[in-house]
Amino acid sequence: MTRERNLGKNIMKKFQKSKINLNRILEWGSYLLLFLLPLQTRYFLKIVKIGGEYWEYGSFSLYLSDILIAFLLLLFVIKFFKEKVDFKKLKIRKIWYLFALLEFFVFISIFAADLKTVAFYFYIKILLGFSLFLLLTELKLENKKIVFSILSGVLVQSFIALWQFFLNFSKANKYLGMAEHNPSDLGVFVIELEDKTRLLRSYGGLDHPNILGVYCFFGLFILVKYYLGKRHSDALRKSDWGVFISAALMFLGMLLSFSKAAYIIFFIFSFFLFFWMFFDKLRRVRVAQILLLFSIVFMVFSFTNSERFSERMNVGSRLESRSNSERVLQISEAIQMNKKELLFGVGGGNYTDYLARQDYYRGKSWEYQPVHNVFLLVLNEIGLFGMLVFSSIFFFYLYRLMKAKIYFDFIFLILIMITFMFDHWFWSLHFGILFLFLIFALLERRLKD
Repeated sequence: MTRERNLGKNIMKKFQKSKINLNRILEWGSYLLLFLLPLQTRYFLKIVKIGGEYWEYGSFSLYLSDILIAFLLLLFVIKFFKEKVDFKKLKIRKIWYLFALLEFFVFISIFAADLKTVAFYFYIKILLGFSLFLLLTELKLENKKIVFSILSGVLVQSFIALWQFFLNFSKANKYLGMAEHNPSDLGVFVIELEDKTRLLRSYGGLDHPNILGVYCFFGLFILVKYYLGKRHSDALRKSDWGVFISAALMFLGMLLSFSKAAYIIFFIFSFFLFFWMFFDKLRRVRVAQILLLFSIVFMVFSFTNSERFSERMNVGSRLESRSNSERVLQISEAIQMNKKELLFGVGGGNYTDYLARQDYYRGKSWEYQPVHNVFLLVLNEIGLFGMLVFSSIFFFYLYRLMKAKIYFDFIFLILIMITFMFDHWFWSLHFGILFLFLIFALLERRLKD
């Protein structure tokens, strides 16, 4: 009898130990995921080409972040059943009802798609986004460590951006998931000077300079929010200098992307900080310090890179005129497509294939781009009802943030929605989908605190 009791105690000890280890793995695995999220390290499962060129929107890849999310989700499920959670007492967040509806319309769009395998692959990416949200909102993670993990990842991208700027070239690196970007190649995003010199816009380790710009702004926002939330003191400390240096590097990363969307939302955010300074006496000095830092970095950057900056802002330049005309054409194409496929769309991830089919695949792959408007893209891929659900998620969070008087995050979400009017990557690219659900998860955690 005594032997059986000792055996039972040993089993219980092992269970408790495994439970602790499981929690540790989930916790630190989540922090690692947040740090590695912007890395585009992947294994190509299937490569598809149009016009002899690689077609991103029809190819299949397995990303490092996918493997990590799947691994953590498996551990989360094991932990869930080990703890024998009472399903009757399980509280379902309200947002999950909207997520379930969105998932339903993405799934339904598979049957409307011409390339059903692409639509199913897109559906898997949405499920990965849901999984990321679940992990970050249900696990007991420390906010400070979440902030540190995200900011560390943003700083790595800023350093890569600086390196690309000085070299005017980006070398391929399979371990970091970076493609080669040579400014002399067509399809690479550059600034073209009056003498026809082509200068590379920094990509970081991401798919597009615009993604780098918004991601660096995201890091800046989190860092500013963290700095302003520290104990009120006008005296500078050693840790404050670390914040200033990090902020300067992230701001430089954003500037080197030459992303107009990032510039616009940063400009609006700066105005918000400037006017907010007059209403918050406790943080007035800290806000002034941040704005002064941004002003100094911007003046030095614009002075030393005046030709690049003015050319990028010149709407009459050849590349800018071409970009603007292409965007107008894309909106026209999206409206025409919407008239034909209003209810169920053309299928998740099938937008560019639809364009290519109308053109009988006669062009190059990079000539068929998603419309640079997230809401129009969602409308055309998963239909009217899907777009209404997608939009409802944002208004749901805006309402809750306003009701809770969390104005900082409210402004941030508005700024993210503004970028939707200029680009498509939040919905069309792998990182964009995960980044979007990361934002939702951080907002959910903020509202829960």
